[in-house]
Formats: sequence, structure tokens, C-alpha cells
Amino acid sequence: MCACIDINVSGNNSLDACSESAVINAGIGIADFRDRIPKQTAASRPDSVLDVVLTFASAVTQSDRDRIASYNGTHVQTAGTAASLKAEFTAQDVFNYVTDDTGRLSDVVIYIPACTIG
Repeated sequence: MCACIDINVSGNNSLDACSESAVINAGIGIADFRDRIPKQTAASRPDSVLDVVLTFASAVTQSDRDRIASYNGTHVQTAGTAASLKAEFTAQDVFNYVTDDTGRLSDVVIYIPACTIG
């Protein structure tokens, strides 16, 4: 079921009538992804598949793509800029990916693809 929550972490719903998402809500108001992602993944079952936008400090490299694959990230595609990718991870895998960040990440946002507006 789709919980129409905007991709940003400000707490604004994309539509007034949208249902809530515990995973998204767990991260509202937490700007630093290093703090936000652990709280959000804790609100989800470890095997839940989450859609994620990964923003890197500079343009995406093949090493970035390889690292995503090594953490079981799937359905990797561009996300609008040269420094961003979309991917799917299980909650446990995205937690591990963020925890083991090599310094390349500048932001990670969990989102619900069918309901984002921005």
C-alpha cells in the first residue's frame, strides 16, 4: 500500500488525504542521514524492501555502483543528477550500507516512489 509521503524529510505530506508510513515518519525532522537512516530502518522489518535515493559527494562512479551491488542494492538507476542514484535495498542492507559509508555519501533518503511529488 502506498503512503503518499513527499521525498523530503520536513514532515509535509504530498497530499492531505495520504496514509502514514512508520518508516518515513521515523525520519521526519532528522537532517543528517547518518542519524535518520538507522531510525527509519529500525521502524521496518529487516527484510522489508525500501526505495532509496543515494546522493554522493561528486559524480557517481562505477565503484559507487559496484559498492551498491555488494550491499545487495538492486534496480539501480539515475536519480536526476550526476551525483544521485535510486536503488532498492532491504532495510538491513541499507542500514549496513550507510553504517559502512566510505565518505562518498552526502545524503540518503528513503522514499515511496508512487507517491513522491518532487
